[in-house]
Amino acid sequence: MPKIIIVILFLQLFLTGVIFADIEDVHSFYLEREYNKAIEEAVGIVNNFSTRKDAQEAYFYLGLSRMKTGSYKDARDDFRALVDRFPGGQFAQRAFLSIGDCFFMEDNYTKAGEVYKSFLENYPKSDLLHIAYFRLGQTNLKLGNWQIAKNYLNQLKERYPNSLEARQADELITREEFFTVQVAAFINQNSAQELINKLKSDGFDPFIAKVNTEDGKAVYRVRVGKLTNRYDAEALQAALALKDYPTRIYP
Repeated sequence: MPKIIIVILFLQLFLTGVIFADIEDVHSFYLEREYNKAIEEAVGIVNNFSTRKDAQEAYFYLGLSRMKTGSYKDARDDFRALVDRFPGGQFAQRAFLSIGDCFFMEDNYTKAGEVYKSFLENYPKSDLLHIAYFRLGQTNLKLGNWQIAKNYLNQLKERYPNSLEARQADELITREEFFTVQVAAFINQNSAQELINKLKSDGFDPFIAKVNTEDGKAVYRVRVGKLTNRYDAEALQAALALKDYPTRIYP
């Protein structure tokens, strides 16, 4: 009798398509930016019959897809579940870092920094340490901890000189030590100047920061303020928001 019940249940699952969830479908939907479909497929794998490898990968892509949709808390829960259930698995370390990334995306830089530091302590021989050092540099810049940020970035350059993050670190190290609020960025200088004039008419003191992209094109960033602490930058951001300006604090 028990065998008959198992067979019946299996047939029910087969007929309803539950076991059709496939990790390759998750990959495809994610790469095609159909994140909700990727989430649906990944949940099917996590909740139903799947191999250990597929379950780990499904959790990882479930978290990534939820990050893409802005569901950062749910994404953190997915990454934590992966780390807890498969602590030695191939996706555990990347999931651990991604927990910090979720906090970073929510502008919770203190929590993000705690996760990245914990990564260094928990995985001292990881192949992903260069990413952790870079994230700690970014996080401390966001908090205004200029010297701490530079220490992490210099350690990154010293220990992993050939990494992509080490090449990116130079730009962060040489940044001026102040907060500013970016309103927009243009490839057309006249458009940037028009926004400058509008901001001035609204009582702000804007400036243009010109940068060149890797392909040599100029980008004109319209920014307001050079402030020594993040609290003042957030107050300026709020004042700009009252005038319906889209904003982002840098660094």
